[in-house]
Amino acid sequence: MTPYGLKGEQRVEVRPTLSRKLSADDAERTANVFKALGNPHRVQLLHLLARVGVPVCVCDLTAALGVAQSTTSHHLKQLVSAGLLQREQRGLWGYYSVDPDAIARLADIVSLDRIGATPPAPADHASAPEPAAAP
Repeated sequence: MTPYGLKGEQRVEVRPTLSRKLSADDAERTANVFKALGNPHRVQLLHLLARVGVPVCVCDLTAALGVAQSTTSHHLKQLVSAGLLQREQRGLWGYYSVDPDAIARLADIVSLDRIGATPPAPADHASAPEPAAAP
């Protein structure tokens, strides 16, 4: 086994980071976050709320998503349960916003710099040897 993984035509160095193990609790929370983001409507909701930056009424989110209010509410509930959104009740309506701490944790989960991976170097096709022709 070589210390390189192939990615397209680029060689990506793989450095195992065995000293920083994810705890069982952190792994469970991380799995729940990814499970919540496993639906395109939820990804759209999170993206929309992250870009707006202020609490948004469920009625406005329903219109923006283009699905039934009950469907929107279901997806919002899943995102709140995963800890990605905050919910505030204002009269009859719920207002949703992104939990900034959750976004920081999400960024930490997917940040390659933090887990020790080396980003791929730009491919230099000019100096790469040509593959040998088959006999």
